[in-house]
Amino acid sequence: MIDSNKINQVFEAIIENGIDAFSDNDLIKLFSMLNKQELNELYEASYDIFNKIYDNSTVTNIVVKRIDSIIKIVKIKIDTILYKIKNGTLINSFYESLKQENYQKFIVNCSTNELSDLKYYLYNNVNTNDKDIIKVNKKIINIIIKELKNRVGKLNKNDIN
Repeated sequence: MIDSNKINQVFEAIIENGIDAFSDNDLIKLFSMLNKQELNELYEASYDIFNKIYDNSTVTNIVVKRIDSIIKIVKIKIDTILYKIKNGTLINSFYESLKQENYQKFIVNCSTNELSDLKYYLYNNVNTNDKDIIKVNKKIINIIIKELKNRVGKLNKNDIN
């Protein structure tokens, strides 16, 4: 799943502030909002976008090399997180709930951290060549987001009382 808006937000932040305004850790945090496919799109578009801005191939190459080095780190970070999530029981339990067609009940019974992990896993681990799987993933991610919002709403009501 590729969200062009997220990619554009990353470009806008870099263009608005200049890449030198960001430490490597800041760029890692910024790029971490993207999944691997989006990171690939970011990299592929980087040269053209920054070459238009700087109109200098040397400067553009320096910027693109820095972006590429950060993307590599973020991809390793994504892989590490996905590995930890997949090696727990959450994903197998989720797939089992899909087989038994009771995934909505499963989602409601998950902890907030589990929902966050499940959303992260689904968002970062989708076959972008299968449109049906993308639709199902989006549907499940929307259910997870709705459940998380519902929990936040309950927390806010409890704070008022």
